[in-house]
Amino acid sequence: MAQVEGMLTKKVIGKGSKFEHMAMVLETAGRQYVVRRRGANPFETDNEWEGMVGKKVICEGTVPPSGTTGDYVMQVDSCRLAE
Repeated sequence: MAQVEGMLTKKVIGKGSKFEHMAMVLETAGRQYVVRRRGANPFETDNEWEGMVGKKVICEGTVPPSGTTGDYVMQVDSCRLAE
């Protein structure tokens, strides 16, 4: 399990495709991850995280290796405000 710290934002992903939707995105110094609660519907945003949008957070979960399919999606077990 990895801990990743960054700014939680909400963005349109898959723009122009049939998969276009709003998603929670964790922006770090080096990468951006679409963050998704493990097992959650990928096309719905997490209401619990809405209050953290625009704030620095720490998310814990699974980060796939770079260069793999879906390497931008972080499966999150927990997310909290950074101190």
